[in-house]
Amino acid sequence: MEKTRVLVIDDDAGFARLVGMGLARAGFEVIEETDPYQGVARARSERPDVIILDLYMPKLDGYEVSKLLDADEATRDIPIVILTSAEAEQHRRMSRQWGADAFVRKRSLELSRFLAEGSAADSVPVARKDTLDIEELRRAIEKVLAAH
Repeated sequence: MEKTRVLVIDDDAGFARLVGMGLARAGFEVIEETDPYQGVARARSERPDVIILDLYMPKLDGYEVSKLLDADEATRDIPIVILTSAEAEQHRRMSRQWGADAFVRKRSLELSRFLAEGSAADSVPVARKDTLDIEELRRAIEKVLAAH
């Protein structure tokens, strides 16, 4: 059985790595991209099963990335899960209007789970901003894939 391929687009390299590590441990194949333009290009070339997308990025924000992906026949059917520190209902509505299939808020990560699974403390990247609940993200991925 093939692993589900997930493209993570987040300008915070440490956070993208943290998401990647968590999803890899949950059984996903992960591609990480910190530049939103490169993320769009990788979506076209790699054709992931799902895209995890941050809203607030320099150069091109998540809404603009969503619009670009939706406008391209090669990427419009790839489900998008918005992963952001924004929590206002307006962000959820706008995300859905612009093509997102799910919205997950960055929350607390159980670092003890990573350490218990064998990672050395110095190998766990520390994000500058928010963290997240990998299990909540895994459930969102499975839900959008089931809907497609």
